[in-house]
This record gives sequence, structure tokens and C-alpha cells, in this order.
Amino acid sequence: MAHRHDRHPRGAHHRPGVPDLLEEASRLLRTDEPLGLLDYASGLVAALDPRRADPLSRAPARGATPKGHTTFVEALADSAGVGAAALLACIAELAPDATTRTRARTALAGRDEALPQWLTRLGAMTVTRAVTVSHALGDGEDVMLELSVGGGVATIAVYVDHDLGTIVKDAFVIPVGVDRALDAGRGALAEPDLVVAAADLADARARIVEAMDLGDATYPPYESETWPACQPLVEWALRALPEGGAGYARDEWDDDARDALAEAFFASEDGRGLDDDDHRDLLDSLVWYKTGYGAGDPLRWSAVSVEIALDWLPRKVLGPDGQLALAPGLLRALIPYGHTLRGIRPEFTDEALATLARFEPVFRRRISR
Repeated sequence: MAHRHDRHPRGAHHRPGVPDLLEEASRLLRTDEPLGLLDYASGLVAALDPRRADPLSRAPARGATPKGHTTFVEALADSAGVGAAALLACIAELAPDATTRTRARTALAGRDEALPQWLTRLGAMTVTRAVTVSHALGDGEDVMLELSVGGGVATIAVYVDHDLGTIVKDAFVIPVGVDRALDAGRGALAEPDLVVAAADLADARARIVEAMDLGDATYPPYESETWPACQPLVEWALRALPEGGAGYARDEWDDDARDALAEAFFASEDGRGLDDDDHRDLLDSLVWYKTGYGAGDPLRWSAVSVEIALDWLPRKVLGPDGQLALAPGLLRALIPYGHTLRGIRPEFTDEALATLARFEPVFRRRISR
């Protein structure tokens, strides 16, 4: 599935004056795509969210009233015109805290601008279904939420990246239902390694919340063309979902499981010639990375996870002189061994090994400094 889109909310990148914002909101309101205005408003709300400005301000639980949102609502309340009214209607649903949403509704209630019916019915939005799209290599998954909103349907797709620590990497909204969204990607979805599955609504909520919380705990916070600009839209949808679901379940790799993996690998044809203390220590580090920070399975290696591991090792692993230099050779043996056990297709093994060869010179230059 694609994880990018073309809309680029101007408010998410700089802060023009209120008249400019109102003019843009009015323009978007005149288009035939309601999601354009919602996407734009989401970017503005995200730009004013202090959780991204200061690592300490991201720590409090969601729900605290951001000063920037309060000031923005007050400025809109003092502004005339349909653009201000439209933004107030959006903020009344998209603001992350209940206080700001209430203030926006109160300000909107005293106005007489005529707004389209879909905008006045945002509060009746419901999430009707959830679907996940995952890959055999386990790098991440799309969590797709189908919304019934304003008499129409839309899909919010949230990409959770396990290689980066199970955090939200991208999110976007499209003006079609889940089936049409999946059909639009039918070429990629024809790949046998992709799994499309219905998801319980509470479980979908728990997974996205978990990934957002882990992203909030990451510094510097991850940013992409769509995230966190789309975060207010995602949180709006999450508020319509039931709580109590199950988040991501990682297989437990205790000492016995790690030891068993090491014994099996070093007894195999792939690993037999590498059985010494240095290689065993390195294998333990790679298993720790994959199970504690990466996608969770030390036997599944994608091109992306290989690249990340080669960047991670010099920064996080200390060992005897020359030990890190053994890592590429260990990975060259571990990748096909693990893929054979997991039934990963040879083309992905070749792709991971090609990435290893491409980044090995950079890795060796780094460890030789």
C-alpha cells in the first residue's frame, strides 16, 4: 500500500496570518472535495500542537489544553466570514482536547454563516470497519479505518513501522471506502506476501494508540510529509472507536529461546563455520535489536531492516576490537538461514543480501574511525 499522498497542508509547515488561513479555508470549502478542508484544518491543528515542539511537553497525557489552540480559536471567533466558521467547525471535531473542541463549538453557535451540510454533520461521524495490510517480512502494517461522515464515506490509512520501533510513520485520508482503496492498490496487493485481514475496531484503536504513544516517546519525533499533519484526523477517528482492544503482541524471546536459536544456527550449514565467542555475542546483539526494537522476529530480514541494523550496530554495540567487523559476514549467513525457516521467498533474501553488500562499505568506514 502507498503511504504518501499529495495534499500538503500549508499550516503544517509555516504559520501565515489569519486572513491567509481564512482565504484558503474559503477556497477549499468551495471545492467538491470535503476532505481537502479537513486535511488542511488537521495540518493547522497539528502545527499548533505543543507535543511536537518540546520533548517535555509531549509527556503529559493527551487532553491537556494547548495554549496555541486556545489562541487560534479566539482569533477565529473574532474573525468574520465563512472561512473562519468552517475552520471552527473543523476544530470543534479535530482539536486533541475536549476544552478546545467545546470552545470552538460555542464560538460557532453564535455565528450565522451558512455551512454545507457535510460540515455541520461532522460530529455524527462513525467508524464502520477496520482492515490491516501486513507483509511477511514484518516491517510494518497499514491500519485502515473506514469512516461514515457527512453522508459520504472515507478511509484513513495509518502506516505503523515496526523497524523504527512500532511508531506511526505515515497517515492519510482518501475520499473512498476501504474496498475501493484496496482495489486501487490491487497491483501491489496481488503480491502473495501481503496479508489483508479484517480487524476488530477496538484492536485497531489499541494498535494505533500504541504506535502514537511510542512515537511520542521517541526523540527527535519522527516526521514525514503526512505525519503529524494528519494526526488530528486520526485522533478524531480514534475517539469514535471502542476501547479495550489488544495492541501489538510480540513473541517473547527469553534467554532459553535466544540460546536455542543460537545453538540451532551455529549447528546449521549456514552458521557452522562462525561458531566462536565474537559471533555469538554479535548474534545476541542482533537478536536483541530485532526483538526489542525492530520488527520482532530475528529470523525475518528485509532490505530496510538490514540497512537499519548496519546503522544501529556502530551506535549501540560495544565489543572487543574487530568484533563489529564480523557483523556483515554474520548477517550474510543469518539472513538465508532465517528466511528458509520462515518460508520467505528467495527474491526477498536476494534483496536483503544486495542491501547488505551495498551498505557494507559505509558500515566498515564507520567502525574504522
